[in-house]
Amino acid sequence: MRKYLVVDGGGTKTLAVICNEAGEILGKGMAGCGNAGLSSYEIALSNVLTACKTALSNAGLESAKIVFGNLFIPGFKNCLDEFEKTIKIKSVIVSETEELKYSALRNKDGIVVLSGTGSFATAFIGENKFTVGAWGYILGDEGSGYDIGLMALKECTKIYDDNQKSLLLNEVCDYFKIEDFVNLRRSLYNIKDKRKKVASLSPMVCRLADLGEPSAIKIIEKATDELANLAYRAYLKSKTEQTLPVILAGGVKKAGQVIINPFSEKIQKLSTSKLFYMESKLEVIYGAILKTLVDDGISIDNINFEV
Repeated sequence: MRKYLVVDGGGTKTLAVICNEAGEILGKGMAGCGNAGLSSYEIALSNVLTACKTALSNAGLESAKIVFGNLFIPGFKNCLDEFEKTIKIKSVIVSETEELKYSALRNKDGIVVLSGTGSFATAFIGENKFTVGAWGYILGDEGSGYDIGLMALKECTKIYDDNQKSLLLNEVCDYFKIEDFVNLRRSLYNIKDKRKKVASLSPMVCRLADLGEPSAIKIIEKATDELANLAYRAYLKSKTEQTLPVILAGGVKKAGQVIINPFSEKIQKLSTSKLFYMESKLEVIYGAILKTLVDDGISIDNINFEV
């Protein structure tokens, strides 16, 4: 049975799997950021190689047994040659929108909104795709985990400057292990991966919003506004007149209904019911596997993952 290397990498983590043509995962490996544009060539290459070697080891396989590798890793293009020389597996870089398409829609028409460390939305219409966002944390990433974390920090600066008290401020101080919020300036700027650290505040903000903390609620309202707007802009860009499902993917979705409920309501209202929320429980790595099998000419009609 043919075997493949499939890698999903981003700004926070890299997951590599070895799978067979039945879609079964034979081995997994995890490491840190695989996007060289957000870290460095050396860090990204090292992390991806670590994840892949661990996956091969866990599968009990050598590189020679792998047909090819599909790397769903933005910012990894300049690392590809060295990666192939080291791992000895012929590999190609595939757009991360493709794994989202297959994990969320199984190659059908619809819109996927990704909110992880970064954010973007893509409308898939037939063989065409229309993307908005994906501009990175300086120019964009609205509604992302980083955006939520940054809004929380900015809100805390105002609360602190105005001599106010809030649960959000207390929790942020506890998170950074500081007694006085003013010390955050030194603490934060000395952190090596600031983007990842800021994005990691997102689950805490979502939890506080779910508990009714006013500042956190305001942040989540803003974030879900941005995510709904991404979905609608992708829909408008496609110029389709179809009524389409919208799937929310990425780490921010893991917060649950505190994110999903307002997002669902907003996309329906914004699009005057041309868009509707549809739940997808399939992790993106399974979409990456499906895309890889399709690339090798294998039918995925009868492949169903137990998740």
